[in-house]
Amino acid sequence: MREKTKVIESTQGLGNDLAGVLALQRKLAGTERDLEAIAARVGELTREANALAAGHPAQAAAINARLREVQTGWEDLRATMRRREESLGEARRLQDFLRSLDDFQAWLGRTQTAVASEEGPATLPEAEALLAQHAALRGEVERAQSEYSRLRALGEEVTRDQADPQCLFLRQRLEALGTGWEELGRMWESRQGRLAQAHGFQGFLRDARQAEGVLSSQVKVQGKVPSRRKSKVGTRGNVKEQDGQEGHASKMGQRSGSHLKFQHFGRPK
Repeated sequence: MREKTKVIESTQGLGNDLAGVLALQRKLAGTERDLEAIAARVGELTREANALAAGHPAQAAAINARLREVQTGWEDLRATMRRREESLGEARRLQDFLRSLDDFQAWLGRTQTAVASEEGPATLPEAEALLAQHAALRGEVERAQSEYSRLRALGEEVTRDQADPQCLFLRQRLEALGTGWEELGRMWESRQGRLAQAHGFQGFLRDARQAEGVLSSQVKVQGKVPSRRKSKVGTRGNVKEQDGQEGHASKMGQRSGSHLKFQHFGRPK
């Protein structure tokens, strides 16, 4: 902890210009990570000291004294870090900007990866789900618009009239940020077009399957109609045939009656 305190105190000369702020940002970022580990270790030591003091009452005073030294050193380290951060002033604002820039560029890379997905739908519900996910990404990009504009404006302010190498590097990062932002918009539109086409194609396949089912049903129905017509025709033919037979029999009866009558009238009285 004493070493970390010296590291923090050694940054007193930094933060007067952008190069100093960048160097300070790197040192403090590493120190903050170390402080998190130290805080966890101090907590462990406190629990161990309390357990030892309870188990060894005769040595409790010495154990507690040693624990107070550790805790005092920890509080001094935190206080030194806090004073250094508070004394930064404008440098603190620049540190926040650099952190925000790092976070935004990381988000931009993740979002570009998500938008560049080549996943395609195999069904209409999948197409609708992918479109919904893509629309959600659009909403996320729109919400990030204000943060992008803020970072660009602040970055231009920070790098204005600066010629040191660190400033030039930061300006390059800002240009890359602008290029990546514009590319993200083009990537989203391209993906949206492909998903819309895939959605239309899946809708067409669904409609085609439905139409095929309807046509198949109609063919089955129509396949049964000729047999009924044939049956009706056959029935009509049987009726006609029966009528013809009955008519023939009637005529034969009439002829037979006439013949009988003729024979009867022809007999001599």
